[in-house]
Amino acid sequence: VLGAAPVLIVAAALASPGLIGLRCAPVRAVRGRISLVRDGDLAPLRVGLAGDGYVVRGPDGSAGVGASYEFAPAEGGDSGEVSLEDIHRGNLQRLGRLLVDPGPVAVSGVFDGVRCVAHDRLPLAGAVADEAAATAQASRLRGAHPADLPRRAGLFASFALGSRGLALAPLAGELIAAQLEGEPWPVEGDLAAALDPARFLLRRLRSGRPV
Repeated sequence: VLGAAPVLIVAAALASPGLIGLRCAPVRAVRGRISLVRDGDLAPLRVGLAGDGYVVRGPDGSAGVGASYEFAPAEGGDSGEVSLEDIHRGNLQRLGRLLVDPGPVAVSGVFDGVRCVAHDRLPLAGAVADEAAATAQASRLRGAHPADLPRRAGLFASFALGSRGLALAPLAGELIAAQLEGEPWPVEGDLAAALDPARFLLRRLRSGRPV
């Protein structure tokens, strides 16, 4: 045992289902590449802009435009690799939709990252369900609601924040903190249910499919 605590919050992106031992938390990796532009380009930009894509300035003064949304190819399928030239072309097109006249812009580099995305594109944030206990009570839970599911004491999760992690992480944290402390939630019940880490388990139970 390396450590013990009354509460554990797992926030480890793609590794989260494996760390928790969840079978009903389908997530996938989605690659995102941001085009970095030359020093001096977009010099008047003072704040980040977002819409159909985004343009942001880094702490070092550099600016980036993005981002691509690239799914890994299906097993045995075509590689699906998109050329870097096409990525930069698409990102600069996004920039043209964000700014009427961005001025002369040339790409100088790329930032290459990976997002963790759930199959329904929503985050997983809240108390973790006890899948084994729920499976043992599957017939009783056929018409269950989130509050009816057995939960693993003291275990919470926040992952699959996708492309909006900087905006969603604080909200997910507030929701978990409110659940822990018995405080009013920062979102209505229906939205909390839509983010519930147990929602995929609940759908299986309601449909009668094996977990």
